[in-house]
Amino acid sequence: MNQLVPSTADVVDPFKLKKLLEKDIQFDYLYNGFHNGSITNLDICVQRPLIATCSNEDSTIRIWNYVNFRCELAVMFTVREDHKGELSPLLSLSFHPSGYYLAVGFIDRLEIFHVCSEELRSYRMLTQVKSVNCVKFSHSGHLLAIAYPRPNHSHYWVNVYDSYTLEQITLPLKGPIDTIKELIWSENDDVLVACCQEGTICEWNLNQEFAM
Repeated sequence: MNQLVPSTADVVDPFKLKKLLEKDIQFDYLYNGFHNGSITNLDICVQRPLIATCSNEDSTIRIWNYVNFRCELAVMFTVREDHKGELSPLLSLSFHPSGYYLAVGFIDRLEIFHVCSEELRSYRMLTQVKSVNCVKFSHSGHLLAIAYPRPNHSHYWVNVYDSYTLEQITLPLKGPIDTIKELIWSENDDVLVACCQEGTICEWNLNQEFAM
């Protein structure tokens, strides 16, 4: 192991000190790097030992392997020209149970990515929904719920899609006035619960909502 702090004798001896300063010391980040800001959202995969995190501050998504304690993939997203006033386009994410898909909410779209070994490859995109601040795959992975503010209104809407085709399968579920912070599926994926910033909890029975 490299000695990072020289001994007192080495500091006193100018020749040894010069040699220490000229010596190349190899450094590596623990866990292969970190976010350069607070983590905005995270989700865990069920079928693979992976955790996905995103930070609105550094505009980066990281995929972590909790078996070998390393970051396996880091992808930074840039702000589009028509959103120059925004600090970061990233708002939320959700891991598909299989670990091969990642749903990401941006300030201007919802996008589904294939999780590859060296990249996140765009799969499908929805540009008609903006500022998707919460997104969640169902336990079985066939449904995807998102929460976003209704344009020009204070209320939030929740949409449910087929996660593979992004076909909307319910009418927008009218949510509360305050910001939705979390979406939770029931064990059999027939009930969706939204938790809001001011403490309100909304619940929808999707067996009654699948009437679109």
